[in-house]
Amino acid sequence: MNDTEITRLCRLVAALSPAQAWDEYTADAWAEVLPRDFTLEECQAALVAVKRRQPWVDPSDLIAEVRRARRPAEDAEQLRTVLDPDAYRAQIEADDAAMEAVLDRIAARAGLPRRTRLRAIPPGTP
Repeated sequence: MNDTEITRLCRLVAALSPAQAWDEYTADAWAEVLPRDFTLEECQAALVAVKRRQPWVDPSDLIAEVRRARRPAEDAEQLRTVLDPDAYRAQIEADDAAMEAVLDRIAARAGLPRRTRLRAIPPGTP
């Protein structure tokens, strides 16, 4: 979401919760907390779900609701990866490479040589 969308979301929250405290900095504060990869549509759907069960809305309520709504799609994608041996191996190798890069940076900062390489799947394992 961009700043304009966050402002629109805050106006909707204020309209649905007129007794909730708001000032000219509320949208800025929410923009600091809400993840930018959330869409306005996801947050509006989350707002409706939260308002159906409680009178006040906090950014953390929306974050939790959007993540809960996203979970089935993420779970399905993870399942597709696990069920495809080539994709699963590629994911593990990518994770190995990322971990190796982190360990290389740590060793370099400490002035220590890297002696061994870590691998979740040894080379040649079927």
